Amino acid sequence: MRQRVRRLLLLLVLFLGLVTGIFFAIKDAIVGGKPNLSIAKNRPEQKLKFESHRQGDKIVRQEADKNGDGKPDIWRYLEGGILMNSEVDRDYDGKADFWAYYKNGKTERQEIDVDGDGRKDGWAYFSEGVKARQEVDSNRDGKPDGWFYYKQGKLCGREIDSNFDGKADKAFGEVLASKGGR
Repeated sequence: MRQRVRRLLLLLVLFLGLVTGIFFAIKDAIVGGKPNLSIAKNRPEQKLKFESHRQGDKIVRQEADKNGDGKPDIWRYLEGGILMNSEVDRDYDGKADFWAYYKNGKTERQEIDVDGDGRKDGWAYFSEGVKARQEVDSNRDGKPDGWFYYKQGKLCGREIDSNFDGKADKAFGEVLASKGGR
């Protein structure tokens, strides 16, 4: 039981670290809900160059090669010049493993494949661009077994399904008031 909880918490820490890093990289690429054509790489003197794909006079997709291997690692999709969603290949294997969705220029949802098995195992939900809830699948069955709740972007409670039956059996902090859409 403790091992499952530890694994869940480890996945959460990994997920939070990855999502936070990617979120800020993508956030820096957006100015006023519209994509910035270049964003800072790990070193401030290097900029990513996005190749734009157009439909008529509108940019509908942008791609960038972050690691310099000649293949895109970041994809951004736009409608009417507004960023709608983005995908990132964090491990440079040619496949997206992080997805972000936007509404009115603000992050609405993020999804991540932490372990690289091709299945999403982490989800984050936002309200007005501020994280409200996060879900984690620690046993790789495609269903969340850990729920984390946020108030004003700060963790305030969590629930854990330690026997993987789809129902939380442990709760910590402020959970009921923060459930949102679960």
